[in-house]
Amino acid sequence: MPIDIRRLFVVCLLLAVAGTLPRSAQAQKTPFTYQGYLEDGGAPASGIFDFRFRLYDAETNGSQLGTTIQFDDVQVNDGVFAVELDFGKAFFSSNPSYLEVAVRDGASTDSYTSLSPREAMRPTPASILAQRAMSLPNVSVDGNGKVGVGTTSPTSPLTVNGAIESTSGGIIFPDGTTQTSASTSQGNVWMLGGNSGTDPSTGDVLGTTDDSPLELHVNGTRGLRIEPATDSDGYITPNVIAGHPANSVASGVDGATIAGGGSVNPENNWNWQNEVTADHGTIGGGQANVASGRTSTISGGYSNDASGSHATIAGGRSNTSGESYATVGGGWNNTATGTTSTISGGGGNEASAEDATVSGGEGNTASDSYATVAGGRDNTASGFASSVGGGSDNIATGTYAIVAGGYSNEARARNSFAAGEGATVEDAHEGTFVWSDNSQTTFNRFVSTAPYQFLIRAAGGVGIGTNAPLSQLHVEESITGSATLANHVATIENTSASTTDGPDVLALKTSMTSPDGSANFVTFYDGNDSAVGSIEGNGSGGVVYTSGGADFAEMLPHARAGESLSPGDVVGMIGGEITQNTDGADRLMVITDRPAVLGNIHADNGSPVAFVGQVPVTVEGTVNVGDLLVASGKNDGTARAVAPDAWSPDTDGPIAGRAWTAKQGSGRGTVTAEVGLSDTDALVQQIQKQREAMNVQQAEIDALREQVQQLQSVHERLRRLEAAMDRSEGTSPSPARR
Repeated sequence: MPIDIRRLFVVCLLLAVAGTLPRSAQAQKTPFTYQGYLEDGGAPASGIFDFRFRLYDAETNGSQLGTTIQFDDVQVNDGVFAVELDFGKAFFSSNPSYLEVAVRDGASTDSYTSLSPREAMRPTPASILAQRAMSLPNVSVDGNGKVGVGTTSPTSPLTVNGAIESTSGGIIFPDGTTQTSASTSQGNVWMLGGNSGTDPSTGDVLGTTDDSPLELHVNGTRGLRIEPATDSDGYITPNVIAGHPANSVASGVDGATIAGGGSVNPENNWNWQNEVTADHGTIGGGQANVASGRTSTISGGYSNDASGSHATIAGGRSNTSGESYATVGGGWNNTATGTTSTISGGGGNEASAEDATVSGGEGNTASDSYATVAGGRDNTASGFASSVGGGSDNIATGTYAIVAGGYSNEARARNSFAAGEGATVEDAHEGTFVWSDNSQTTFNRFVSTAPYQFLIRAAGGVGIGTNAPLSQLHVEESITGSATLANHVATIENTSASTTDGPDVLALKTSMTSPDGSANFVTFYDGNDSAVGSIEGNGSGGVVYTSGGADFAEMLPHARAGESLSPGDVVGMIGGEITQNTDGADRLMVITDRPAVLGNIHADNGSPVAFVGQVPVTVEGTVNVGDLLVASGKNDGTARAVAPDAWSPDTDGPIAGRAWTAKQGSGRGTVTAEVGLSDTDALVQQIQKQREAMNVQQAEIDALREQVQQLQSVHERLRRLEAAMDRSEGTSPSPARR
């Protein structure tokens, strides 16, 4: 398997090869024992490994000294192994030499993995064995060169039974290097490289077994202190104090933690230590922080004070979290003194009521329960559950009042809203919405005048469905469909059903006292922005309707279902229904396509019919201006022309209209005619004719009457003459005279 060798600790013992040396110095031998410590993947290696050793005269490159030495299947236990090397006299030369160590798995035939860099080798002078060394108290050397201290049965090149004390902090070699690692067969020491297989439940711990604090020092100064403490229930909850030695936990406090930070400046007598003065308080770091509330937390920063129980300060400077569950996220000089109040950051902010929140900004205040200031500067939310979204110098004092943002807006009434610049809702104007722009050349408040108002001051116009309003109110939408409420861009509805006070719907007002045609109350435009109609003042206190349409019409139903009628068709009206069959019609009418006014409700089986005005009419034959138009008799929607003085109700029938334009030729065409007045004119003419005839007859009667009167006068004279004659004869008038 691949070997990941991270560390190699080496202990080299130069021992005599011979089992027993004479008292006098023997010739120097060249073999020596090499002991190493091998790790695989960060843990002590165990198993069978192959090793290869080479000696060089330089740390890199250079020339090899002596021969290459290989050991196959070397047993490694808990990282420790030992082999005997012999590079000859080259190793004992006064010149430096460097050992290259390579290793591979014992079951592998792959190439070796070389350790880097090479190890500098510093041989000791030849050892001289004193004759009496074999009998030193508590020291023994066996025939294999193994040395025992405190034991007569050494099991390794050096076996020590008991504690090893080093006043120099390690084993110093002749070249000045210090060996500070140690190995013991009992495994009851902590290695610099770490230990494996430890079990705290069996006592594998670092620390004290009494009530003394445990300290860890660095550079001669305390860096960590763990001190025992007992809570009110008798449970041991140690305090942990890290960082500057001046950091402290107050006496009687348990479960406190200071993770670091703190400092002092003796020259200026400045104390910036961190302090926990309540149980289970925590300070993560920083300087001059005080956690004085139970289970309060300060993560860091400078001169922060968490004095409420469960209060939190994440960082920043000079912040205060002074009530239970209050939180300051950071910033500077922020104060959260309401229960569960929150200040996320910024500077000089205050959340002084229950659940009040200031998200950031500077100089903002949330001073009633559930009040919120999202940011900005010098804003105040002092109403219950009131809110200021941002901006500057805004005030929300009403319950549930909102200022969305902007400058110097005031929402003082319950459920009121203000936004923009200078938008103001007065105290008693509940439910009022005020939006104000800053188009005024000088600051000018836009102030409500009553409750439940929706006020907008927007010099650029209000756009609904458009971001480019062309007027003060511009509503835009794309809708198609039948003429229902839902298929209109805008709906204005008065929901009053009063039958006594007449529910009004829409009022249009101009400031002109006598509006004339320059005052358009309503103007209608087409898709080319061209006016197609309007309602204007008439200059006499009334209005006039103008339109591109030329007649007043109504929708009338067809007499025959499915009959197709077209604009210009002449139709007969029979019993309130229309048809191209004009025989026996009560009167003639014309289908229109451009009425100025259209009455009657739209019917699925109906067409618009012109009652009064001008309208195109389909005709057959020649038409002169002023001719009367009557049915052609073909029952196909066409008309023919009749001179007014030649028209006869008996022979020509009803009149459809009077031609205003002419047409020449016998074919079919279209002329413009006026309708609604033509038959009246014809009747007037007929009546005039009859009146003239009656006048003639009256003159004749008068002449006859005069003749009769003359005859009656003659008759009377004759009667008188005859009576006189009778008297003169003395006889009565004869019967014949009578």
